[in-house]
Amino acid sequence: MNDEYVIGIDLGTRNTLACYFMRGKKRILKFEGGATMLPSVIYTDKNGEVKVGQYAESLGVTDPENMISSAKTYIGNFELNKTWTCNGRTYTPTDVAIEVLKEVKREFVKRMRLQGDEKIGAVITVPAYFNHNQRDETRKAGEAAGFHVMWILEEPTAAAIEAAQEKQLNKKVMVVDIGGGTFDLSVLNADVENNTYQAIAIDGDDRLGGDDFDKAIQNELIKHIEDDTGLKLDDYKTAGIDETEYNILMNRLLIEARHAKEKLSEVTEHEVILPNLTTLSGKNYDLDFTLTRRALERICKPLFDRIFNQLNSFAKNNKNFRLDEIGEIILAGGTCFIPYIRERITQDLGIVPNDELPLSQLVVIGAALVAESLNRGYAGDGNEPDGKITVKSGLSHSFGVE
Repeated sequence: MNDEYVIGIDLGTRNTLACYFMRGKKRILKFEGGATMLPSVIYTDKNGEVKVGQYAESLGVTDPENMISSAKTYIGNFELNKTWTCNGRTYTPTDVAIEVLKEVKREFVKRMRLQGDEKIGAVITVPAYFNHNQRDETRKAGEAAGFHVMWILEEPTAAAIEAAQEKQLNKKVMVVDIGGGTFDLSVLNADVENNTYQAIAIDGDDRLGGDDFDKAIQNELIKHIEDDTGLKLDDYKTAGIDETEYNILMNRLLIEARHAKEKLSEVTEHEVILPNLTTLSGKNYDLDFTLTRRALERICKPLFDRIFNQLNSFAKNNKNFRLDEIGEIILAGGTCFIPYIRERITQDLGIVPNDELPLSQLVVIGAALVAESLNRGYAGDGNEPDGKITVKSGLSHSFGVE
């Protein structure tokens, strides 16, 4: 029996996106203020009420101890057994995912003007190397949020499906997907004529992503403040400030670091200005610091080295494909907006990556295409082929269904 409605969901470390089809046209779900990205952030107030997304993030600026972000990093990792306690309420990573997915469902129900009791099918994406526990917890979160989880789909596979259908690719494609907390590499055989996609090689790092770049830039801002004031900001005691004020300071610097990273993907120089940032040694402190794109490349060099050491090894030493067989390199994930990543891929592999498509939306649109296909066979607007999308795996475990 088909679901009444279906949706594709990219449950990200930093942001979550959702996509659905209406009358054969793809629609990115919009959240608060018309944003197409829902921050994967929750905040619990003193009454135990949970806020999700941008509002939660704004509340967390002045009360970071009761905000949870980047929980996906820990989902399904039972050895770490990570939990958070916010205003007396304890959460697991799965609990955080449930709250984020509940918000997606609420917004979808509102946008589609549904009653709320309709059966909604969902394809939810995960990194390609997620193990059984991580996939299973993601599925449980989706079901607990009120979705019928149709499939847990690999993020690079979803990106390849959308890119292949948009560009009518019939070749081996490599997907480089760097999101907020994870780094995925995958090579797939794309056969758009027969709507078949076969993953033949995967690699990745579930401890490397945009969050690490944000923290590296945050550390540079901290170093500047320390050089400017002569104080050490290792913790609130050495800084000589209240613990709550210290946490607020660190959170504001992290938010500004993320903003600076995003700006430096568009311009070569960005001025970081935070007036009345905090009180140090009894005086108000204003942060005014110019960060350049070249400085960012220096600050984040260890992270770039990790990415390209792994990428070069994957591309040049993998037994399942040869580099000269790759017809297209597709970039996905927000971190791939950093210009240096595109430049280094071209330099190291001799292939100019395709960044014409919307990097942040490839995964979620691919998930929506698969959701439509699984539900009733996709009949699109003429740009995509009709019929079932088939995802196969040449690897040791199954990647999909027909």
